[in-house]
Amino acid sequence: MKILFMMAAFRPTTIDSIFGTKKRLRFGVDDEKIEQLLDADCSDLELDDFSNDEVDFEIQQDIQEIEDAPEDILSEEDSDDEPLSVIRERITIERVYNRNRMNWKILKNFIPPNFVFEEPVDNVESRRDWKVQDYLKMYLDDEILQNICDCTNVKFLEEKGKSMNLILPEIKKFIAITILMSCLNYPQVRMYWAKTTKVSAIATAMTRDRYFLIRNNLKLVIDNNVTPQEKTLDRLYKIRPLIDRIRRGCLMLPRYSEVAIDERMIPFTGVCRMKQFIRGKPNPEGLKNFVCATPDGLILDLEIYQGKNTFLHEKSKNLGICPSSVIRLTETLKEGTHIFIDRYFTTIPLLEYMLEKKMTVTGTIMKSRIPRSVHLTPEKTMARLGRGSSEMSVRADGKISVVHWYDMKSVLIASTALQVEPQDECKRWSKKETKYINIPRPNIVSKYNSCMGGIDLIDRMISYYRISTRTKKWTVKTILHLMDLAVANSWILYRNDRKKLGDRSAEISKFLDFLCKLSI
Repeated sequence: MKILFMMAAFRPTTIDSIFGTKKRLRFGVDDEKIEQLLDADCSDLELDDFSNDEVDFEIQQDIQEIEDAPEDILSEEDSDDEPLSVIRERITIERVYNRNRMNWKILKNFIPPNFVFEEPVDNVESRRDWKVQDYLKMYLDDEILQNICDCTNVKFLEEKGKSMNLILPEIKKFIAITILMSCLNYPQVRMYWAKTTKVSAIATAMTRDRYFLIRNNLKLVIDNNVTPQEKTLDRLYKIRPLIDRIRRGCLMLPRYSEVAIDERMIPFTGVCRMKQFIRGKPNPEGLKNFVCATPDGLILDLEIYQGKNTFLHEKSKNLGICPSSVIRLTETLKEGTHIFIDRYFTTIPLLEYMLEKKMTVTGTIMKSRIPRSVHLTPEKTMARLGRGSSEMSVRADGKISVVHWYDMKSVLIASTALQVEPQDECKRWSKKETKYINIPRPNIVSKYNSCMGGIDLIDRMISYYRISTRTKKWTVKTILHLMDLAVANSWILYRNDRKKLGDRSAEISKFLDFLCKLSI
């Protein structure tokens, strides 16, 4: 027993004194330590004498499983004299008990929870006579614009010793010019005032130097009025008033029964401690922005990522950053809402947490996040069954389902509301047959594809006519991006209202026409 305790505590090392050649032993130490420990009195030696860092991970798991086992399994007291076979048998019984407690079975039917969703009251008639400027005022009203004027004047006065004399009509003209520039999309801002490429609507409205003076000195807060503690807690304090105002406009929109949550990038390549890099994104470098949107692209809530403590609070501190962002963006949603997320956010504990809040979740999931007890047919076997083959595993309590669908490769989707049936068909190109073929598609896949496209839609609308400008200031870049977001959200709401009011498609302004009307 004495030697067993010593072997469990020793770190692996390379020795050559016994075998003549260097070999790696699992529980080896140098010769000097071996002699010291053999001479030591280990009669009172206990496992507590060794640090947790030096104990094998599997041993820690076994100890934890024994501590968490039911009382009827651990009825006998542990002792050093207990045979090793008995300990192994008890650990095996406990493992089987835990595995069967949340077993998963392959089923064809899944009964989702029956949560009642209260339909929103959207008074479209009140917006019948709205102009395009009225939609933008939901996000950029006179109050926030006047705040920009005041803070910009104060900053300029402190730095230059004289006032800029920026007034409300002038900042509105500045925004209108900036929106018009996004429609024309010249490679350089100065070209709008150049002789050969002059745009009279811009050149006559404001001089070039005045435009650059306003843009380079945009301020939303007075730095001296912000305490050091507030600066430490909120890295976005410089643009916080604009974020809060645009978010307030988003929260005024009705809450819908189906929403999607995803991350977006605010393009910026300069120096900023909040900057992220996400490989594979259209704009991989910039500030990360988490948004909640409807399937038609209307943003309902947003949160810009500041660091690992952005979303951590008491309710979700044990779930991780990604699930915590979902919990934060669902705080304003109603019970019964169905949330769609991608593999970056989806975890089984998150699905359980949202069920407690009476909300259902559907999302693609990483294979490493699926419990081991879930039966997954190997991808090669699914490939032999053919494209469109699928299977569904349901947890023993009937609350969560995991669907495995094979297209060109395996797709894993976890849900608390959807299942395989009813299936439909989708077109896919077949290299073997050199033509399009129809393959079966589970209901959970088709529903996921239709609801997750909203965030991609508003991303695409912003990319068409993005307010592009070269600047080293992340504050200016973020302010202009938030204006882009406000304009795109305004157009989507305008288009939805016109459709509900029965206007013909020809009478509804396209996005480019909408931008031109805003710049008048």
